[in-house]
Parts: sequence; C-alpha cells; structure tokens
Amino acid sequence: MAANRLPQATHPYTRTLWTCRPNANTFGQMLPTLDRSQPWKETDHDAR
Repeated sequence: MAANRLPQATHPYTRTLWTCRPNANTFGQMLPTLDRSQPWKETDHDAR
C-alpha cells in the first residue's frame, strides 16, 4: 500500500497503526492498542 493511501486502509491492524500514531495532542498519553479478542476476517490486500 502506498503511504499516501494509509488513511483509507481497511484492515484492522493497519487502521490501528494509523490511528495510534503519536502527535502533539497525544504526547505523554498511552497509545491505543488493537483488541485481539474480537474476531476479524483475513483479506488478501495484494489483490487488485
């Protein structure tokens, strides 16, 4: 995935990484984490 498309990512792991990136407003706070207790569907993200 191209870096400029990360905000539109649909995979839960990628969405969480994008959401938890630190910024000036989150300095000093705990970052969110992915809740692995929820089932999620594997998808082929290389399929075009």
